[in-house]
Amino acid sequence: MFRPEGITLDFGGGPHRYVAFERSASMSRQSRLSFIRADLYEPIRQRIMLNMELRRCQLSKLYAYNGLMFSSGTRVDGIRIDKKHRVIVIDNPT
Repeated sequence: MFRPEGITLDFGGGPHRYVAFERSASMSRQSRLSFIRADLYEPIRQRIMLNMELRRCQLSKLYAYNGLMFSSGTRVDGIRIDKKHRVIVIDNPT
């Protein structure tokens, strides 16, 4: 298991602590793990879950669903995407 307290990284904007986040089934198969800044973990988790509180559920499906948010994520520099009113939609025609 990865370090539960997370890791500290500095990408040029000062050091921030990052913790392991959810991962989709595909990410698990590819041995990928996503990380999120620790101060954003709870707001993002609540946003993914639409503020729902779960009781009993199948954890593997919950983790896979939650992991979809970052399954094909890319880093975006230059804008503050951690504001509540921001939603980023990328045109991805198939």
